[in-house]
This record gives sequence, C-alpha cells and structure tokens, in this order.
Amino acid sequence: MQVVAEARQRQPDLAVIVLTGHGSLETAVEGLHHGIFDYLLKTTEPTHVIERIRAGLEQRAQQRRQRTLLDVVSAAVHELRSAPTAAANETIASAPSLTVGALRLNPWLQTTTLNGRTLTLTPTEFRVLLCLAERAGNMVSYKDLVRSAQNYEADEPEAGELIKPHIHHLRHKIEPDPASPRYILNVRGKGYLLAPIGE
Repeated sequence: MQVVAEARQRQPDLAVIVLTGHGSLETAVEGLHHGIFDYLLKTTEPTHVIERIRAGLEQRAQQRRQRTLLDVVSAAVHELRSAPTAAANETIASAPSLTVGALRLNPWLQTTTLNGRTLTLTPTEFRVLLCLAERAGNMVSYKDLVRSAQNYEADEPEAGELIKPHIHHLRHKIEPDPASPRYILNVRGKGYLLAPIGE
C-alpha cells in the first residue's frame, strides 16, 4: 500500500483501483483503510474493470463538485455576514424560485419544498430535479441530465445508468407511491420528464 500512500500525497482526490493477482481479505481490508475506491483480482472481466473505472471517475467528479459547492456556499456566507443585515435579508427574500405545481425549488439557497414540506436532497439530486423542473412537461434526455447535474459527458446508455440511482432516490422523496410514479416519468430509452405536482 506504499504506492497508494505516495499516489495520495501527489494527488489527494485520486480514485485508486487496485488490480492484483495475489489478493487476500487482509490486503483488501488494508486497501479500504487507505481509501482505495475498489480492489479487483486479475481474473476480473475487462468490462467490469471499465465499469469500476467509470464509477471511480464519477465518484471523484462528484466529490470535486461537492468541494466546489462548499467553497461557493462558504463565500456566500462570508459575503452575507459582511453585508448589512437588511441587505442580506432582501437578497434572500428576492432569491428567484422555480415552482412546478406544489413543488418549489430555490436554486440560490439550494432548497426544495413539496406542499410546504422541506425535502432533504443531495446536491446531485437537487440539480437533477432542477433540470427536470426547468423543462417541466418536456422530456429531458439522459445525456442532458448527466451534463446539467453532474457536469459529465456520457453517451445515452451510460448516462441512463448514471442518472438512474438519482431518479430512484428522488422518487422515494417525492412520489406518493415510488413503485408507480406519477410525477417523475420515464420516457423509455430516452430520458425523463417532470409532470406538474398537484397539491
């Protein structure tokens, strides 16, 4: 694991995947303690290796986006603290919101409410929902969703797989019955659309 430690010193956010012919449970556990993304044996199919590389790159990109978002939020908090209270309150009050039926999203505050109830969304879930809400009633392709929400270019099949878990989580937070979605609808093989959400 010395190589992993040295790689981490040079590039801390590196997504490390260990491919070894001499794997053991002990070395796998040790690798996880060193923060490796995955541990594969050399008998692993090449297609699976490629899948894990894509997943590692996606996780790395998501972590970078989260750090960027935290920097933006920290800068905004600093600016608000240094501004007069009245001006800060006016800025927050006038922050534009996007409303789709009973769903309300505030891109500036990164908040979402449904029928007045605040939803707890991850940054990626918020961006996926915002992208759908901006084009409510129209189909948004998998590629467009991944590009808007994750700042990542992918072909349609890959984009469909990347966006699917986020749609799954959003449905569980928005739909009355996630197994029979009424609001986040799948356009088979093409993308998703957001139908107006009733009271």
